[in-house]
Amino acid sequence: MGIDEIPSTQDGAERESQMDAFRKDFGDAKEMIKEESGLKQIDNLFRSITKPQYSSRLIEYYRKLQAERTKELTSKGKGHIHF
Repeated sequence: MGIDEIPSTQDGAERESQMDAFRKDFGDAKEMIKEESGLKQIDNLFRSITKPQYSSRLIEYYRKLQAERTKELTSKGKGHIHF
């Protein structure tokens, strides 16, 4: 089944399962691209040099929402979610 067929799935649980699988596969594909292209090494090098610490009201709010969502999904037995 392709991504274009997921919205037409009638069963909500099945649709959510397919979306979870798509998100995981999409994240894996992005990681492979970063690894193969050398971007991951460049990112790691840049971070080791600059040692950034990002923070703002908006970032802190997002982190709070992300932690709540992760906690909610973990308590439902869904495991970790990739953003």
